[in-house]
Amino acid sequence: MTDDVTALAARLRILEDERAILEILHRYGHAMDYGPDREFVSCFTVDGVWEVRMRLSKAGFTCRGQDEIAASLAAQMSVRVPALYAKHIVMDPRMILDGDRASVVSYFLRVEPTNDGPTRIVASGRYLDQMERADDGCWRFRHRIAEIDDM
Repeated sequence: MTDDVTALAARLRILEDERAILEILHRYGHAMDYGPDREFVSCFTVDGVWEVRMRLSKAGFTCRGQDEIAASLAAQMSVRVPALYAKHIVMDPRMILDGDRASVVSYFLRVEPTNDGPTRIVASGRYLDQMERADDGCWRFRHRIAEIDDM
């Protein structure tokens, strides 16, 4: 009986961790698009890395630590509410959990409204995430790479 309870507890912990990781994946997009900025920054560990790579132009940027992440986000106001009502949509996350660390790969789309027609897809790609459970028990990005395929 004890082995059954231990196995059940282990399976439950995995499900809870996966659900908590999904919450961060979704919080990132919502906070990127609508704020508040502190909620976006809180998706990362204190020394977390946010890296954006653009496949076609080879452009991109890397922010190290929550202060740089916050500054970079604040500089992007022209592509966020209220200037632009874009949406980041995350799909098909695949997670590998290893104790208090996790690797996650997921796809994303960025859609934007137009003034003269329907909403359009303006970017697609994938996220490559290294995550960890922080001291407060919350999962956060230790290193998030956004690979943008069409820019």
